[in-house]
Amino acid sequence: MTVLFLSLAVSADTRAEIKEYTLPSPFSYPVSIEVDSTGRIWFVEQKTSKIGLFYPETEEFKEFDLPEGSSPTDLAIDSQGNIWFTLSASTTNAIGRLLPEDGKLDIYKVPTEDAEPYKIAIAPDGGVWFTERNADKIGYFRDGQFREFSLPTPNSQPSGIGIDARGTVWFVESMGNRLGRIDPETGEVKEYEIPFPMANPEDLAIDGSGRVWFVEMSGNRLSMFDPSSGLFNEALIPTTGAVPVGIAISGDGIIWFTENRANKVGSFDPVNARMREYPVPTSRSLPVGISVDNKGRVWFTEADRDANAIAVLEVEDVAEEPPQMETDTEMETEEIDEAPRRGAMTITAIIILVILAAGLWYIIGRKGKGR
Repeated sequence: MTVLFLSLAVSADTRAEIKEYTLPSPFSYPVSIEVDSTGRIWFVEQKTSKIGLFYPETEEFKEFDLPEGSSPTDLAIDSQGNIWFTLSASTTNAIGRLLPEDGKLDIYKVPTEDAEPYKIAIAPDGGVWFTERNADKIGYFRDGQFREFSLPTPNSQPSGIGIDARGTVWFVESMGNRLGRIDPETGEVKEYEIPFPMANPEDLAIDGSGRVWFVEMSGNRLSMFDPSSGLFNEALIPTTGAVPVGIAISGDGIIWFTENRANKVGSFDPVNARMREYPVPTSRSLPVGISVDNKGRVWFTEADRDANAIAVLEVEDVAEEPPQMETDTEMETEEIDEAPRRGAMTITAIIILVILAAGLWYIIGRKGKGR
């Protein structure tokens, strides 16, 4: 396992460090990543068809084999600690469950053929929701039974999905350029057109106030939809062509996202509308999935075949150093206070000289006329 570090000062009051961990299986193409309630890191290895597990305390890996060629794309963790995942390959076309304690696998075939199960989320009631990217449907699974919801927009290609505190299902449509909502009680589907055309939304996350945040890969924007007002807000990402892919929200309300082509991790503070970017140490690492643990550490995947890693970003506030000597502060204060006084005195002297010169000119002129 290779471990790389990068330390940088983001601003005068902030310092960041990124640490990378190379995966045991080469060319595994890690994509989605999540943190469980114990702080363990779970991630999907799409090319090698595995679920990976990382222990931050010991820096050790463990891998669980999935059906060969099943192409897992996303995972989510339920309240019991079970790992749910999507298997997008047409030959598999399923969602699955991994029991971490004994490694037992359960595979459930999706009813619609070649649906391409893509993103997945767990509802408060334990139900499993997922997007069917190739079928223009949203799937639901619970107690061994499937239910599917067809979307109004054809060729919409639903991708990211999330569940709010009330159980309402939210999703984005990559090709439909819409944000969608499903009422789980009635099954009603509602769509909202995204203001920026051909934004290509990819993933979403929901904050504590119920606002829906999502990334626009082609629009190069971070966007937010407020259900209470029905309005969208968009923030342009500073790096051109960043291609934001993954998104997560930390406990303090900061929005985190991966910039796949810019090779950066970005953050946005909604309170002061401040956006920051953190470059990844390995060049062209192709960061994809992102998640935040309960310590505020940001975990993300590096999907490039040569990078083949997961990484953690830690950001800390750096307090300004207090003055070493009290007299130094007093001297600086005096110098700062004296400068305006000297400037005022200089201006006053100039004004007096001008008045004297004008008076002298007047007197001389009067004498000249008297002659």
